[in-house]
Amino acid sequence: MKSKLKTALLSAAAVACMGTAVNAGSFATVWIMGSTTDNGSDWSSSLTVTAGEKVYYEVMGELAATAVYNSTHPYTLVQPQIAVTDGINSLSLNLTETAASATLAVPILNSAWNQHTGQSAGNASGNKISGIEVGAGISNYLGGTSATQLLTGSFTAGSAASDTLIASWNTSASGSIKVDTTAGQKTVGVTSSTEAPNGADPYVGYAPLTLTESGPVAPEPSILGGVALAAGLGVIQFARRCRVL
Repeated sequence: MKSKLKTALLSAAAVACMGTAVNAGSFATVWIMGSTTDNGSDWSSSLTVTAGEKVYYEVMGELAATAVYNSTHPYTLVQPQIAVTDGINSLSLNLTETAASATLAVPILNSAWNQHTGQSAGNASGNKISGIEVGAGISNYLGGTSATQLLTGSFTAGSAASDTLIASWNTSASGSIKVDTTAGQKTVGVTSSTEAPNGADPYVGYAPLTLTESGPVAPEPSILGGVALAAGLGVIQFARRCRVL
């Protein structure tokens, strides 16, 4: 059964910090689901884990499911979008686990998103992965009418009582999406100037994976301070999801 990411579910609880909040005017959304098993039997946007436990995750993408209006590219989406001709063509991302003691491994790109010149699984260093570039190939657009899996990976949970795995735009690269709007079909370039923190109304919004540590944990200052906790308040709980690739 297909599960659409409903933009109508977004509320003021989505916090605009480091580009990790789902923005009400975003044409596309990238979100992270986690699991404590390598077969993803318990995929969720919120997990309870222990410090040092291995956590598996997938990064998903999809166009907005409602008639959102974006003030940066002043168009309103027409619903439904058109499969194949509308969707995401390429994106560039960074991933950060807000517990500084966490360790992220280099992810694996979904084969459908490994078709772009210059694609990269990024560079992993401690609790960060930078420079991830995914692409569906020339004139290919995915995630227009159903969710698409961009990549999968794993990390070792840190020792913070509450932390998140968050995505943000890689400001050194660019991407592209195509949408049906009230002004016709439009190809929208995604760049550092359109996305947070520079863009006032980013084309791409993000929802993080939230982790809660079970049992006693050592105090650890978050790399984002109190902002990390605020970002957790904006997470969307997905009752059901659908992987189309």
